[in-house]
Amino acid sequence: MYNRGRGLSQAITTIILTVIAIALALAVAMYVFNIVNTASTKYGVRIIVNGPYYSNGSVVFTVVNTGRDVVEIPYIEINNELLSAGNRCLVMPGSYGVLTLIGNGTYITSARFVVNDCIEEFGGIARLYGVNSILIPITNGQVFMYTQLQFNS
Repeated sequence: MYNRGRGLSQAITTIILTVIAIALALAVAMYVFNIVNTASTKYGVRIIVNGPYYSNGSVVFTVVNTGRDVVEIPYIEINNELLSAGNRCLVMPGSYGVLTLIGNGTYITSARFVVNDCIEEFGGIARLYGVNSILIPITNGQVFMYTQLQFNS
């Protein structure tokens, strides 16, 4: 004797299995054709900022270009004080640069961005008391912001 009160109907089971198969096929296609990575680097810029690391009274950031376009840091803003540079160092795809903020306990006395043989010196003085926020803009409009930094080892 057949009991109609238990289990799913064949039509519902077929629909569920079809939806699961389509979802798996899309996941495999996205992986194979690297659609996920292409979407995340739509504009070709993909940056990773490591840090801050504290060393001998300085704050050090490593800027890694994992995208496919060249990037640069046009300026740095520290506690609403703009530090600009005369030249700009380009971070090529697959390369990295080191941004160092040198402080004396009260002021940032200098900032330097080094990429291979290129040295970008940032001019200006920024006070360290208060919020201690640092904005690091990248070529495409991305901005990395750090707050409550400390300038001691």
